Amino acid sequence: MARRRIAVVLEGGPGAGKTSTARMLAEILRRQGLRPCIVDDAARTLSSIFTRLFGEWHNAPRMLIEYVFLGYQLCRLRACSDADVVILDYSIEAPLAYMEADGIDYPGELDDIGFEVLRGFDEVYFFVLEQPCSYGLDEARWEPPRRAARYARALFRRAAVLARRLDAPLYVLPERSDAGERARLIAEILAAHSRSPRGGAGGVGVEGGTKRG
Repeated sequence: MARRRIAVVLEGGPGAGKTSTARMLAEILRRQGLRPCIVDDAARTLSSIFTRLFGEWHNAPRMLIEYVFLGYQLCRLRACSDADVVILDYSIEAPLAYMEADGIDYPGELDDIGFEVLRGFDEVYFFVLEQPCSYGLDEARWEPPRRAARYARALFRRAAVLARRLDAPLYVLPERSDAGERARLIAEILAAHSRSPRGGAGGVGVEGGTKRG
């Protein structure tokens, strides 16, 4: 039987817990005998380079940041080509959502990049992590809470549009203090879909996650 490739897109604003959830989900999937690969948050990986150049990484020109992050994601996706499940801690649409929220123009052709990349997978699942009530800054998170909330709204809008284009299920996961709880919930949803006769397009209800679309 041909191997089916799955993409799990974690969406949410700064500080929503995507990185911790992605790592814990990958560990759960490994224990299930799958081969996960994480497309990690480019900010945490590349911020030190921008910091050396601009003092603080977020002081770099915004368009430069987002284009570099987008290129990094595409390279990481190629590195994940042998994985059963690709977990996107930072979605393909995220750089565009950030520029959109800040009123920065970009070529319209880029609006199709997420669709073109993700339609190559057999199954795609979107999980939107609700923005936390408490929010702290660190080496990667620099946005004040109001700005972070604006980014979160832009990210959700783009994720919803892309999920509809791909006919992919989208779940909204409530805030949890333990990222492991969210990771287990995502794993349960994936397992329920794998048992569904309709496969990736099937709709299932799992306690704690609200399915949209």
